[in-house]
Amino acid sequence: MIVSTSDGLFLTDVYTNASLHGRAKYFLVDDFDEETALAFLLSNGLTEEESRIVIEYFGGKPVYLVEAINEKKAGRDIEEYCREQFMVRLNQVKPVVRKLNDPSI
Repeated sequence: MIVSTSDGLFLTDVYTNASLHGRAKYFLVDDFDEETALAFLLSNGLTEEESRIVIEYFGGKPVYLVEAINEKKAGRDIEEYCREQFMVRLNQVKPVVRKLNDPSI
C-alpha cells in the first residue's frame, strides 16, 4: 500500500500510532530547495525565466512544480498560470483573515 499526503504531521502520527514501525517504510518527500526546484523545472521543459517565476510563486513544493510543468505542456503561459493560482490562494485566505480580525463573523 502506498499512502501519500501533504500533511507530514498526520503521516508521522499514523506511522507511529498504528504500530507500523517494522511493517512499513516511511519516506518523506519534503519541499525542494531552490537549486533542486530549478533543476527539476529545467529538466522538465521550462525555461530558466519560467522556472524562476514558478519558484517565486510556489517555492519548492513538488505538487505545485508538477502542476506548473503540466500547464506548460498544455500550452499555458506560466506567468499567467502562477498569477491565477496566487489569486485562488489569496481568495481562500481572505475569509480566514476577516474572521481573525472580527470573530463575530
